[in-house]
Amino acid sequence: MRERWIDNIKGVLIILVVLGHILPAPYNVLSTPASYIFLFHMPAFFMISGYLAAPRKRPLVSSIWRKARRILGPYFFYLILIAGTQVLIMYIRMPEIYILKENMIHLFRGGQGLNDFYCGALWFLTCLFCVYVFFYLIERLPAAWMRGIVYVLLWVAAHYQSCTITQEQQATFWLWDVSIIGVVYLASGYYLKKYIFDKRVILGSVFCVIGFFVVRASGLIPAWQSFGIELWSHTYKYPILDFVIPCGIFVILANLFKLIPEGKVSVVLSELGKYSLAIMAMHQIVIHVMVAAIHITNIVFLTVGATLIPYLIVRFIWAKIPVIKKIAL
Repeated sequence: MRERWIDNIKGVLIILVVLGHILPAPYNVLSTPASYIFLFHMPAFFMISGYLAAPRKRPLVSSIWRKARRILGPYFFYLILIAGTQVLIMYIRMPEIYILKENMIHLFRGGQGLNDFYCGALWFLTCLFCVYVFFYLIERLPAAWMRGIVYVLLWVAAHYQSCTITQEQQATFWLWDVSIIGVVYLASGYYLKKYIFDKRVILGSVFCVIGFFVVRASGLIPAWQSFGIELWSHTYKYPILDFVIPCGIFVILANLFKLIPEGKVSVVLSELGKYSLAIMAMHQIVIHVMVAAIHITNIVFLTVGATLIPYLIVRFIWAKIPVIKKIAL
């Protein structure tokens, strides 16, 4: 039986994803409300995936193929629907081959290039698929110490890249390199499964998170003033904090949402959580239409609209069309 708190926390996280893309930047330094959201929301999605993972349940090829169908199917569906439509309209208006070629390269590479088409959040799907591939391969290693060493090496490699990467080097195919840090977050969720509701882990998480913010506010460690996490732009430069803070916040949130009783709030959050993938895929184009076409700028209206409109489309349109339901949900 699926644990209700998982869909509840996914519901809140997807609302925060939408809100984070509405609130002003910067996201990679803790100086704006959005930057505090970026500190944990995407790592938390990876950790939830890890919590639900069963890496040895099926053969390796079968496991990877299953994830390819469930993750890349929706990815290509929304890529063609949103970005493909925009490319077609742009080509009709400006039928220059070099423009079409440039746009097609953006679509092929995915990742950061998709932001030009208001579907930049799709980077998470391709990255998540790559994360699962890494995860399944690593978990096939025979000894726990071998798996631990690989995860540590990937964590170090991800931070080395983040500290040395330049703006011109950032655009990688499907942002596969972000999966190097993503797989550690996913593995954390997997290995935390037995301990996430342990009182000692909860107290340790609360102590670490509160302690960090107290120390940062006091200015005792000046370097922490530039701390922030934005996976999409490879902003993770504090190996210990990048692990402890997102994991700590995830543990705290998991325990809080497990306490939410069944009721209207839980039902709403659970519904949004079940369709979080579709909301993640469509919310940026909805925000763009609401701002550009309807001239809505109120943060609350934008957040509600960009969350509910994708949900309603999927719930009452995609879910009624068997072919689309099979591909996109």
